Amino acid sequence: MSLPPESAYPYLSPAISQDELEACFTPTVEEQLLAERYCRGVCSRVCFLTLLKATRRLRRFIPLEKVPRRIGTHLAQWAGVDPKEVDWEAYDRGGSRRRHVALIRDVLGLKPFDAEGRSVVEAAFREVARTREEMEDFIDAGVDP
Repeated sequence: MSLPPESAYPYLSPAISQDELEACFTPTVEEQLLAERYCRGVCSRVCFLTLLKATRRLRRFIPLEKVPRRIGTHLAQWAGVDPKEVDWEAYDRGGSRRRHVALIRDVLGLKPFDAEGRSVVEAAFREVARTREEMEDFIDAGVDP
């Protein structure tokens, strides 16, 4: 099986450069306003912006514990918060995350995986199964049918 960079399945590298952090993970004015409008405290804003930026990059939601800490640290420092004060795990378990996921879906135009999505992926898998055997081919077909 190939390493993640060779697959169509996107991931966040823990070896992200400072230039990439600044270019891809520093909030825009629109994102800042969105966070201020929908988040109560500064730590909630940091978690929201981390989730938003990771989701924008990956086109899927992941737990904040799986976001490379360098990205979370960058956003916390940008907001003027000690990264140690941000409770990433509590955010992942809490109601704020569920509300924020719905908001981010709306902002990014993402739809939840449903019966229609399942049938599209199944059709892609059947097509790949005719000519391929490697798991990475199925993953690539499922990610980008």
